[in-house]
Amino acid sequence: MSSEYIEFGGKKSTDFYLVIQKDGVQISQPEENRIEATLPFMNGFYDFSKMAGERTYKQRDITIKFSLSAKDENELYRRKCDVVRWLSGAISGAKGELRISFLTDYHFVGATAVFDTSAFEFTSRRTADLTVNFKTYPFLRSDDYSDIGFDDFNFETDYLNLTDISLTAVKQTRYAPPATLKVYSYADRPIRPRLSYKRSKDDAKSVGFTYFALNDKEISASVYRNTEKEFDLDELTLQPGVNTLAAYGFGTLTLKLYEEAL
Repeated sequence: MSSEYIEFGGKKSTDFYLVIQKDGVQISQPEENRIEATLPFMNGFYDFSKMAGERTYKQRDITIKFSLSAKDENELYRRKCDVVRWLSGAISGAKGELRISFLTDYHFVGATAVFDTSAFEFTSRRTADLTVNFKTYPFLRSDDYSDIGFDDFNFETDYLNLTDISLTAVKQTRYAPPATLKVYSYADRPIRPRLSYKRSKDDAKSVGFTYFALNDKEISASVYRNTEKEFDLDELTLQPGVNTLAAYGFGTLTLKLYEEAL
């Protein structure tokens, strides 16, 4: 019996008596988005695939084959109903993280289960097979940061490989420099961190950052939030190497860093 399992929506497949079949996991490589164009009377074509600076990819498809068994026909149908509710969103939610036990350092995000009740194939009165297709974000996201560092480094407190790094703004005055945070990314491609914001008690008018810049380029988007729920900013993308954030104002912005890999 296979000891492998998946985790989706906070539940494991083993919670529903599902067993992954031998060689039952197929993970496709995401296909590149090819953007090509030609003109009348032109030889060949133009390739615009990297116009944004890097290639983009289509969704990733993952197919998993399970076996389900029970002591009798009645219990088998009851277990089938529990699986349907789990995968269709009544338990798990429509979209979320997908973890596969043998991928110990990575997981998939933006996962959606694509299946219907006809995906169950009853092989006897007490056994059934189930094939589930997942569509996910093309990149795997890391769990283990031991080899990939995001470094806010100094010799007094060596915080190498931190995954959460914070910048607390300072109130702007005539001679005070802004608060700064230097982040060294070992990633080989630009990454967009998840962010959370904690408001300052001194920020009576809900101002947030009055000045916010990345690598000397001012960011116009507001970081002020009423809660510390995570969010993204399109304008905050860390490049490989050293990145410098600067801020005047109120509150603390936390960067939640991770590695992405194909």
